[in-house]
Amino acid sequence: MLQRLRQWDGWNRRFAIDCLVAALLCGIWSLFGAGFMDAQYAFVRVPDRWMPLWNQTWSVALTLPYILHRIRPTIAVRWFLVTVVAQLIVGPGMLMADFMAAVMLYAGLVYGTRTQVRRYLVTAVVFDALTSLVFAVRQFVCAYDWAMGMPTMHHLLWGDYQCLEYTEVDGDTVCSTSMAYGGLANTGLVLLMLITIVLVLAAVAGFWQRARHQTITLLNERNAAIRAREQEEQLIAASAERARIARDMHDVVAHTLSIIIIQSDGGRYAAVHDPQLARETMLTIRHESQRALDDMTHLLGVFNNAPTSDYHDIDALINQARSVNSAMRLTRTVSGNPQPDGLSPAASEALYHVVQEALTNIRKYAGRDVHVEVTERWGDGALSITIDDDGRGASASLDGHTPGYGLIGMRERIDAVGGTVTSGPRLSGGFEVSARVPLLNAVPGQEAAAAFAAPASAVQDDSSTPSAPNAAAPEPAAQHRPLPLHVADWVRTLRSTPVAHVQQDAHANWIVRLSHWFEHHYVLTDTFITFAFIVLFCVMGADITSSMGSDPPTLGWLERVMTVLLLAPLALRRRFPQTVAVVFATICFVQLLFLPSVYMANLAASLVVYTAAVYGKHGNWKWLVPLCALDSMAFACKVLAFNRCHYTLFSMLTGGARTEYCAVSLRLSPLQIVVMITAITFVCCMIAMLLGLWARVNGSNPQVLQARADALRAEQEKARIAAANRERDRISATIQGEVSETLHAVIDQTSQELDEIDGQIAAGETPSPESINAAFAAIGAQGRAALARMRQLLSVLRETGFSDDHADVDAHMTMPLAPVAAMAQREDGADD
Repeated sequence: MLQRLRQWDGWNRRFAIDCLVAALLCGIWSLFGAGFMDAQYAFVRVPDRWMPLWNQTWSVALTLPYILHRIRPTIAVRWFLVTVVAQLIVGPGMLMADFMAAVMLYAGLVYGTRTQVRRYLVTAVVFDALTSLVFAVRQFVCAYDWAMGMPTMHHLLWGDYQCLEYTEVDGDTVCSTSMAYGGLANTGLVLLMLITIVLVLAAVAGFWQRARHQTITLLNERNAAIRAREQEEQLIAASAERARIARDMHDVVAHTLSIIIIQSDGGRYAAVHDPQLARETMLTIRHESQRALDDMTHLLGVFNNAPTSDYHDIDALINQARSVNSAMRLTRTVSGNPQPDGLSPAASEALYHVVQEALTNIRKYAGRDVHVEVTERWGDGALSITIDDDGRGASASLDGHTPGYGLIGMRERIDAVGGTVTSGPRLSGGFEVSARVPLLNAVPGQEAAAAFAAPASAVQDDSSTPSAPNAAAPEPAAQHRPLPLHVADWVRTLRSTPVAHVQQDAHANWIVRLSHWFEHHYVLTDTFITFAFIVLFCVMGADITSSMGSDPPTLGWLERVMTVLLLAPLALRRRFPQTVAVVFATICFVQLLFLPSVYMANLAASLVVYTAAVYGKHGNWKWLVPLCALDSMAFACKVLAFNRCHYTLFSMLTGGARTEYCAVSLRLSPLQIVVMITAITFVCCMIAMLLGLWARVNGSNPQVLQARADALRAEQEKARIAAANRERDRISATIQGEVSETLHAVIDQTSQELDEIDGQIAAGETPSPESINAAFAAIGAQGRAALARMRQLLSVLRETGFSDDHADVDAHMTMPLAPVAAMAQREDGADD
C-alpha cells in the first residue's frame, strides 16, 4: 500500500507539472501569435476575423499531448500524430506549436521501449518528408495564380513570382504589385532541411537523456536493493558472530577439556603410587581450567584488546602437546622460505586453530604411542600446513562418537581467509588434516574477505543502534583527502568518483555510449565545458559594464585574467563543490571590491551555488547562505559605486575621486539601491540553492545517487557491526554463565581433591593409591560432563537462528539461546 501511495504521488506530481508547463506554452502561443511562416496557407479557409482563434485552437490541440508525455508516453505520441495528420488535411499552415513535434519525439525516445524507439524514429522520418511535401503543395496551390493557366514545370518545381497589379508607366505596362511563390522542390527542400535539423537535435537530446535515465534507474534500483538487504545483512552478521563464538569457544574449551581428561586418565595410572606427581598433575589441570576460564571471558568480552594466538604461537602449542602426553612423538618440519609477515592476521590465527584442533583430536581419538608430523610448505603465493598421525585413523569412529563442531569451525576459518582445508583418515592408517592459505601479496583485498573472521576485539563497539540512512541527505560526491605531495597523487585526486554504468548492449548507439562516458568522466566533461566558456568570453568580451573613464592599457588583459580565475575552478565543481564555492566567492568579493568592472563570469555564481547544494555535504546551507548574502551585498554596493560615479567600490569606501561620468544611472536613494540589488541577487542565489536541494533529494542525479549508495553501504556496515555486537553481548550474558559453571565445576573438583591430598601429606600420611585413583576418576568424570555440556551449547549456537529482541525481527526467527536446563531435564526424565 505504501508503494502504491508513493507511485500515485509521483504520478500525480508529474502530471500536475506537465499540465502547468502545457498551460504556460499555450500562453506563449497566445501572447506571441500562433501563426508561423505560412500559417495562412490552408486548404480549409476561415474568415480573417476568426483566423487568430482558429490558429490558437490548433496550437492548443498540438500542445495538449504534452501533459501525458511522461506518465503515458505512448498515448501522448499517438495523440500528437493524429493531431498532426488532421492539421495536414484540414488545419492551418505551419504554426509555432508545430515545434512540439521535437518535444514529443524527445519524450518518445526517453520514455519509450526499444521497439517503440525504432518506431518513433521511422515515424519521424516519414512525417518529416510528408509535412515538408504537404506544406510545399499548400504554399504553391494557395500562392499560384491559376488564372494564368497551368503552371510550367519550372513554376511547379522552383516557383516564381506573379503580378497582382499592373500599372501604365510611360506608355508601357509594368507590374506594380507582385508576390513571389516557391515551387514544390524549392519550398519542400527548405522545409525538409529545417525540420530535419530540429528533429535531429531532438533525437540526440532524447538518446542522451535516455542513457542518463538508464544510469539513474540502475542506481535507484541498486540503492533500493541495499536498503532491502539491510535486514538480511544484519541476520548474516549476527549468524557470523554466532559461528565465530562457537568456533572460538570450541577451540578454547574443547582443547582445555581434552587436556584435563587426558591428564586425569594418565594420572590414574602414572601417579597412582606417586602423591607428588599426582599433586603436580592436579595443579596442571586446575591451571588449564583457570586459563580456559580467562580465555572464555576474553572471547565473550567486548572491550578486551588482548592479543590472540596466531601462527607464531604454534611452537608453544606443540610444546604443550608434548608436555601433556609424553607418549606422543611430535615433529615439525618447515620447507621453503618462511614468510610469517605475508600472512594476514586472520589467516595467521586460523592456522593456529587448525593445528590446535588437529592436536586436540589426535589426543582424543588417535590412541597411545602416536607419532605426529606437522609439515609446513612455504610457496610463492601460499602456505600449506599438514598435520598427520599414525594412530587409529578410520577405526577411531568405531566407538560410536560422531564428528563435532571442531572440523566445521576449522573449515569456516580457512574459507573466510580464502584458503582450503581437507581432513580425513589415510589409506595407510592414521588421520590427516591439511590446510592451505594464500599470502597477502597473492590475494589483494584478503582482509576484506575475512571481515567476519576477525575477533570480537577487532570490531568497534557501537552501543547505539545506527540510524537508518537518510535518503534525503546523501553524503557528498566529493571525497575530501589529504593534500597530495606528488603529481601522480594530484592526478588520482582529480579523477572522477566512479559512477555505476548500465550494461551497454549491442544496440546502444554512439549517443548512448557518449552519454555514459561523460557521466563517468564528469571532471573531464566539466573541464571541457569550462575551457569552452573561457575561450568564448575572452574572444567575445567578458565585461558586462564598460569601465569608467579612460581604459587602462592593461584592462583588456585584466578582463581575461579575471575571467580565467573566476571560471577555472568550475572544472572541479562536481569533484570539490564546497572548495570551488568558497574560492569563487572569495575571488568575486575581491573583484567587486577592487576592480572596475563586472564580468560575464560573475553570472556563474548561480551555477556554483546550485552545484554546492547538490554535491556538497549535508547542511552546507549554513555557510552557503551567509556567503551568498555577503557577495550579494558586495555586488549591490558595487552598483551603488557605479551610480555615484566611482571607479571602484574601494574608491567609494575610501572617499576617492569620482570619474567623469557614471556607468549606472538609477534615480533611487543609496539605501534603495543596496536593498533592491541585494534582494534580487540573493533571491537568484537562493532559487539556485533550492533547485540544487530539489535535485539532491528527487533521485535524478547520477553522482548524488552514487554518493547515496556509498552512504547506504557505510550505514549498512555500521548496522552489521552493531548487529554482531548485540548478538555477542546477548550471548555473553546468556552463555558465559553456562560455560563458567562447567569450568568452575572442574576447578572446584580439582581443588577439592588437591585439598584432600595436601591435608593427608600435612598430617604425615601417604595418600592411598585407591584415593588418588578415585580423585582422578572424579576429575575425569567432571571433565567429560563439562565437555558434554559444551557440545550442547555449541549445538544450540549452531542450530538456532538470529535471536535479537528488536521488533523488526520476525517472531519465528527468535529462539532462546540456552535451553540446556530443559535438555538436562529431558535427559533426566529419560533416565528415570
